[in-house]
Amino acid sequence: MPRKRVQWWVTDTKRSLTRLLRRDGAGRLTSENLATAMENAQTTRAVYRIAPAPRRQDPENGYDTSLKLLQSLHRHDGPFSVELWSDEGSIELYISTEATVSRTLEQRLDVFFPDATITEIEPVFPHVSADEYVAGARLALRNDYCLQIANPLGASGLRTDPYNEVMSAMTGTGGARAVVQVVFRPAPEEWWRRWYLPLTAGESLRSEPPLLPRQVTCADLVDGSELPVMDERTRDTVRGQQTESAFLTEIRVCGIGASKRATERVVKAVGSVFEERYDDPKMDQGLVELGVPTRRLRSWFDGLVERRLEEYRPRLGRYQYEPCLLTVPELAAVAHVPSRKERDEFALTSPGFEWTDER
Repeated sequence: MPRKRVQWWVTDTKRSLTRLLRRDGAGRLTSENLATAMENAQTTRAVYRIAPAPRRQDPENGYDTSLKLLQSLHRHDGPFSVELWSDEGSIELYISTEATVSRTLEQRLDVFFPDATITEIEPVFPHVSADEYVAGARLALRNDYCLQIANPLGASGLRTDPYNEVMSAMTGTGGARAVVQVVFRPAPEEWWRRWYLPLTAGESLRSEPPLLPRQVTCADLVDGSELPVMDERTRDTVRGQQTESAFLTEIRVCGIGASKRATERVVKAVGSVFEERYDDPKMDQGLVELGVPTRRLRSWFDGLVERRLEEYRPRLGRYQYEPCLLTVPELAAVAHVPSRKERDEFALTSPGFEWTDER
């Protein structure tokens, strides 16, 4: 075989194998896989369904109150999770934690949401049968974690509740059910101090790492030339973040349904909403949807049901290996108990959400 044809064949084979190995989409899990995941979670997690009161007369909206709840939870290891489950057009809100600290979570919820109906549930995850398809995605930060995603207290501000669009995407795709899960655990106190590897001429902080580390802070990043040009107010926002508490975070989207196409579509729809609504152009920061390859679907589903905080993070293009780390204002924008307080721009208007007065 001529040399050029051999090279073409090798290159084409590598591309085909790469596409095959990275292929994401819906797949089916066996009854044994599903039963094992549910059994493991049942013994370690406490999950609470929350039907909040509309809070029409409350001076605070749901975001402000959730901000205080998250600040109080930062004193405890967790991990915790805030979740939305959809089924047949209706959506319910859930909060979970390790069974060993469930009493602490109950007390916090009673303090901050005294009018809500809070019920501990079993089983701890929606039922999935072996003949249903499952599809998944993770949402990772597009840029360095020192830059904020869109939130009401951020550089660009977030005027309306993204849950309105998220819930519409969860219920508007051909009968497939969806789960949005945000798992979080407190980050170290000095999370804004971080280690980068030393740079040579022409390299940036996002280059592939050399050998020896050096320490920089979030302020060093925005004061240098490594990150996009931003106005002084935006730079001040980043510099001021060292006073904020932060959480290591894992954001997952799961689709479940009898139709493979509908299951994949609901995951894509929800992921697209997260990418669009949490984008902050002033920070050049946002979320990126990463589909779960079918060959990793089983282990990913186990982590979903058990509410694990994954240790690995994929690289996005040339960006350095990073955790998904969110400050409390950012996390509250992604994981909060909604409200529909009158004359509030951040009110939830989705018709399918379950409130206390609609039970």
